[in-house]
Parts: sequence; structure tokens; C-alpha cells
Amino acid sequence: MDMSIRRSSRFSGRWLRLSYHSDVGGIAPGSLPLSSRLEDEGIVIPPMLVVSGGKVVDNVVERLADASRQPDERRGDLLAQISSGMVGLKRLDELARNRGLDRIKRESSGLIEHSERILLSFLEKQANGTGSGITFMEAIPDEPGAEIHCRVTLTHNPTHLVFNFTNSSDQHPGCLNAVPSIVNSAVLYTLRLFLPPDTPITSGLLNPVTIKLREGSVLNPGKGAAVAGGNVETSQAITETLLIALGELGWDVPASSQGTMNNILLGNLPDSEFSYSFYETIGGGAGACSDRPGAAGIQTHMTNTRNTPVEAIERTMPLRIRSYGFRTGSGGSGKMPGGDGIIREFEILYPTRLTILSHHRIKGPDGIAGGNPGAPGRNIIIRDGLETELPSRVMIDLQIGDILRIETPGGGGYGVRY
Repeated sequence: MDMSIRRSSRFSGRWLRLSYHSDVGGIAPGSLPLSSRLEDEGIVIPPMLVVSGGKVVDNVVERLADASRQPDERRGDLLAQISSGMVGLKRLDELARNRGLDRIKRESSGLIEHSERILLSFLEKQANGTGSGITFMEAIPDEPGAEIHCRVTLTHNPTHLVFNFTNSSDQHPGCLNAVPSIVNSAVLYTLRLFLPPDTPITSGLLNPVTIKLREGSVLNPGKGAAVAGGNVETSQAITETLLIALGELGWDVPASSQGTMNNILLGNLPDSEFSYSFYETIGGGAGACSDRPGAAGIQTHMTNTRNTPVEAIERTMPLRIRSYGFRTGSGGSGKMPGGDGIIREFEILYPTRLTILSHHRIKGPDGIAGGNPGAPGRNIIIRDGLETELPSRVMIDLQIGDILRIETPGGGGYGVRY
């Protein structure tokens, strides 16, 4: 998980993860705010060289690091990324010298073609036809714009799939816009679910696929649109939409999973004595399948993050974990029950700004084939013993002693339980 804190006399430590930076500026710690434009989310990087002639361009690294609330850590992260990239280039050069460039190109092409053949073999066994799916994302109070939804119409013939997303809602005035690469990733991921475990993940899986998007939509926004929530939340809605459509085609799909990453971002207030930022996603319930229950307390679909150890949080952050466990009974009932969500409580030990990006706080994830929905999630602040429930997306300031309680959604159930 991703978190960082500048050293201070009271709290110190460091937690580094390559490729993702826990803060790159913007209007809130963690750089995943309730934004309305791209600049709100941190530094906007134009095309530029970070390495030139085998040497690091120092002023570029400094510019990127200085945009963060933890410039020393961002500088270290960037240099570590550059170093790992240089090692990768060196290994690729060695491979080309040992095996020959022509052979590498030939073998790479063969791997892509192999992936494509696996998908085509699967498609030939499925019934032709058309399916559709739609997933709505929760609106929040005082948020402008119409209700947000992802909609797809899917057409399947023996050798080709067409995913038409053009009827999805218009560009979101906030941060839930997803760029086309996110849509492509969701399609690739969803197709991969139905293929053998050893199927290589290559571009060959998208060769028999056409993806249609509409410019100015929530899935293909205009230049400068806010997109912080597109990768972490809208991607989940896209995946659920795809599974609904594939289910209409007769594919064996699961019930809905938690449908959110439960993004929690905590960091210091402006002009604080020291700077810290903490970002994590929290697991929840997986949807049940036709042959097995849904797993409890895991990340589902479009995420690759893991649990942050309590010891790491409490050692390096001005936070205390008050409780952490399964949300028993939150999975939807059915012949196969959905997985349970998670309960995680944070005690705030320093004045903090909180951002939450989540979903399924009003309506729980759907069951399938007569199964019941999972319980919706809850975001709660406890102050002086009084509970206040927060919406699915919020940015507020917290005091020392406040308790943040996150209850994540359960997965939907599969089939009728007799």
C-alpha cells in the first residue's frame, strides 16, 4: 500500500512503493481529491525527457518532486523508478544480443498470436447474440450534473466482439471520468476472467475486439477533465457493466462484487508542523459464483492493492487502528452467499484532511439468479461518541480523537436459497 510521511520529531518513517506516488500535489493530500479539473489532482506533466543521453535531467526531477507535499520522498521514488527502468533496458539489450533481435520480434509476435487464438477458441464455443448492461454510480449532495452511468451494448459473432459504450452518460463535472485506456483495461481484464489461467496477457486479447466510445462522455472526457476517480471507481462500474452484458449472452458470470476500492486518503492540514499523507484501498465482499461462495474481505476486479499492515500504519503515521475485521453477515444470501465486507477504524492523532472516494453506500451490490444483494457500505465519523454518516464521496477535516469507521460492501449472492 502507498503512504509516506516526512520525518519529524514526533512521527517518522517511510513506506515506498515504486510506480505509484502517494502525493503529487493538488488540492488534497494523496492527490485523489473531489476535483473538477485535472490541475486539482496534482502536477500535469507535459511530454518531456526525464533521462537524456543516459543521464538524469535533474531540473525535471526537481520540478516533479517539488510539486509533492513530500518532495524528498518523491525525489527518491522517481530516482528509484528511473534506476529500475535503466536495469530493464540493460536486460532487454542483453536479451537482444544473446538471442538476436529478429528472433525476439518473432517470438513476441508469436506470443501475441497465441493469446488471440485462445480467445477465439473460447468465442467459437459461445452463442452468438447481443447483450447489454448498465451500472449507475451514486450521486452525492450538491454535486452538479445528471446521474452517472456506464452503459454497454455487446455484439458477439463467432470471431469478433463489439463493445459499444456510446450511450454512457456525459462527461462528469467532478472526478469520475475514465480515459479510454481505463475502458480498454477493463475489457481486457473481463475477457481474461473466462480464459485458462496460463493465458498470456498480451494485446492479442484485444485483436478480435472493437471498443466504441463517444467523445465528451464519462468514458472519453475532454482535455483537462478531472479523472482521479475514473481509475479507481469508474473502472469498477465498467467491469460490472461488462459482466451484466456478458451474462445476457449466456456466459457464466458471478454476482456483483463490492464494486468499489473504498479509497481512503488522510493527510495533514495546510501549514501544519509537518507533512504526511496516507492512501489505501480497503477490500470487501466478492460476488458469489454458480459453483462457490464469494470470498470475504478481498480486493475485487479492477485493483491490485493489498492490505496495509496495522504495524506499518501505526509506526509511520499519526493514526491508530482501533478495529479491523470482517463485517459478518454483510454478504448477500443465496444458494451461494456473497463474501463479507470489512470493518476498519482509524483514530486520528493529528489534525487531518480526509478524502473518501467510494461507491455502494446507498444500494448494495446486486445478487444474481435469485440471490440477494450484499449490504451497502458505510462511511462514519465518530466524534465525542456521536456518529455522523458520510456520503460515498467526501472531503472534510478531522480533529485529534475523531474515529473514522469504514464498513465496506458485501458481495451479492448467487441463486435462491431454499
